[in-house]
Amino acid sequence: MQAPVPPAPVFRAEDASSITTRAWDILLAQKNQLGLTNLAIQPFADFLAAAEQNPTTAAERQIILDQAILLFRNLYPHMPFKTDIYHFLHPADYLAQAVIPQFQSLGESDFHDFIVAAFSLVRDAHSLYGKPSPFRGSVAFLPFQMRPYTDETGRVHYIVASVMAGFDHPAFAPGAEILAWGQEPIENHVQRAAARLPGGNLTAARTRGAIHCTVRPLTFVQVPFADELPSASLTYLPIGGTHPQAISMPWAAATGFAMQTGFPNTAYSMSSLSLASFECGKILQWKNPSPPPDPNDHNAVSQLPNVFEFLYTKGPLQQGYINLSDLICPAHPDARFGYIRIKGFSDGQASLAAADRIVNEFQRILTLMDEVAQDGLVIDIRGNPGGEVAAAERMLQMLTPGPITPQRFHLANTPAMLTVLANIKSAASKTPRTPADDSKLTDAKLELGPWLDDAANTPFPAGDRLTSGQPLTSPALANDTGQIYQGRVMLMVDGLTYSAADIFAAGFQDHAIGHIIGPDATTGGGGATLWSHSDLRSKLGPSPGVALQPLPRDTSMSLAVRRCSRVVFFDGQPVEDVGVKVDVQFAPVSVADVLEGYPSIVRRACVELEMMAAYRLDNVKPHINPDGSVNITLTAKTTSPNQQDAIHSLVFYLNGHQALSAAPGQPSYTVPAVPGIASPATLRIEAHTAVLVAVRNLSLLDPTPPSDDSDDGGDV
Repeated sequence: MQAPVPPAPVFRAEDASSITTRAWDILLAQKNQLGLTNLAIQPFADFLAAAEQNPTTAAERQIILDQAILLFRNLYPHMPFKTDIYHFLHPADYLAQAVIPQFQSLGESDFHDFIVAAFSLVRDAHSLYGKPSPFRGSVAFLPFQMRPYTDETGRVHYIVASVMAGFDHPAFAPGAEILAWGQEPIENHVQRAAARLPGGNLTAARTRGAIHCTVRPLTFVQVPFADELPSASLTYLPIGGTHPQAISMPWAAATGFAMQTGFPNTAYSMSSLSLASFECGKILQWKNPSPPPDPNDHNAVSQLPNVFEFLYTKGPLQQGYINLSDLICPAHPDARFGYIRIKGFSDGQASLAAADRIVNEFQRILTLMDEVAQDGLVIDIRGNPGGEVAAAERMLQMLTPGPITPQRFHLANTPAMLTVLANIKSAASKTPRTPADDSKLTDAKLELGPWLDDAANTPFPAGDRLTSGQPLTSPALANDTGQIYQGRVMLMVDGLTYSAADIFAAGFQDHAIGHIIGPDATTGGGGATLWSHSDLRSKLGPSPGVALQPLPRDTSMSLAVRRCSRVVFFDGQPVEDVGVKVDVQFAPVSVADVLEGYPSIVRRACVELEMMAAYRLDNVKPHINPDGSVNITLTAKTTSPNQQDAIHSLVFYLNGHQALSAAPGQPSYTVPAVPGIASPATLRIEAHTAVLVAVRNLSLLDPTPPSDDSDDGGDV
């Protein structure tokens, strides 16, 4: 629980304007190196004054209001569930009551912040309003970032985690503790900052609020509070100090950032706000980078470095998100662990092949890990903002011997959405059609084809809030590769794990692949795919029956369109708002842990891995005989203290046909030929306890068996 903190003392705050502006100058000097050639920085008050010089017109504002109301009234699948949870005023009613009566007289910043506030009511980081220039691509910031941690008594502390280069204050430095913000105890200020953000469940509120106290991407969020402008006054406790001090530092506006408001495809699930916050925060806290590892060493560096980072015991030393020394279990110091950080499920390329590239690189890294990290694998998706749903769902199969059932997605069961579906079916039967209508119809059938029959099945039973649930990832693609990594897997998440990363975590848990650990009780709770406003205009068919209009200037809107529901062990449960619950909650408990990047959670994950059962099929060496039979040697391993976990049987398949079932422990096996197949092409070996626990899939056309390695468990 949070202990009460007194308001800021009345002594005068130290003015830190000079060292703050020096930090701005240092950042500007690095703008070319950062790839921000158009970066400019000015006092926030000056930026705000300039923004008022070219306001949107009354006609433009009317379009923005009308389109926002239309989206939430007609196409938003989360609405009934959100109102059940949060009991908010409907965004359309909020706009009608609070904004429309005064929209022509509002200042430019105030008008757009009202629209942001309306979108924020639904607490959905997929559903965003993007403000026009000069707010678009601009960030309000202070020269530091802070993060929370909870001590052994349960009290929450907010620590200065980093400061900008050049902000060399002797006391306000990493490790200092923030006590108050203005006259508000720091916890109160963090919570009010979080309340203005579009999205995130209560688990994520504290972490997200702490981040946005100092970094606010103005494309998507409101400007700083009036009581903290032009400068924020803070009370803090220096490292090792016992007497609070106060400091005042001015807000700045940085312009010239690229903000993602459109998406590579409509099966995309990402928090644009989280991505923007992370990228802006990383740049604003720029430091001289460590020497990069050799990019040609593919055993050390991912070929998609914006997506993956990995380490393994006894592997190459390198600078990264964690240190190699964190991959250790004290009870088994010789254990070989692997670590893969998935930064996002997008490689930043607007290409339909992005999912394939991500999946193929994950397979390559897992193949390496299966050889060099046989005792366990930690997969880290903390802070992952999402991306390609297909990539996230297709990667799961490589971690488990069992089949993957993709998540199901639903549309809003509203008259407008059902009319859209009915109109698509109707348009398909009409001829002639213009080329433009043909193109729109093709796109609509591609995107909404699985739900078209829902229009004919109306009215749905009373109480149905959604259409039928359909997969976005085909079951065939979700199972086209099979298990690559054999062994124990631990997934690391946090309250900033969102969107496609939420869906990955849900699938990981739905299929009982391994345990989930994190500092927060759940993931961020973003369970949907999002479409931009332009996607809606182009993908709902030639005559959708919904009055979508082009948005003025460079404003944007995005909306969660297809709501996700879980499968298998959590069948039908939502991801939105609820998130994915961790199996082990383990939060940072010291200032050092926060400043060092939270290494203790990685070490705890390795300890947890040691307590899980492990199954492996190694040293597989097949030999094809002239009659089509196959001789095989292999080692079946079980690592578990429980005898009932032992492998009981091995089943062999040639070209998909079961050819042999045998007890483990034999020195070799002969798999009889399948009638009619003289030259088998594939061999699949399954290990079973009471359930399927391990699989090896081999090509016999060019057999490349797994490399021999030392035994890490008893032969069965």
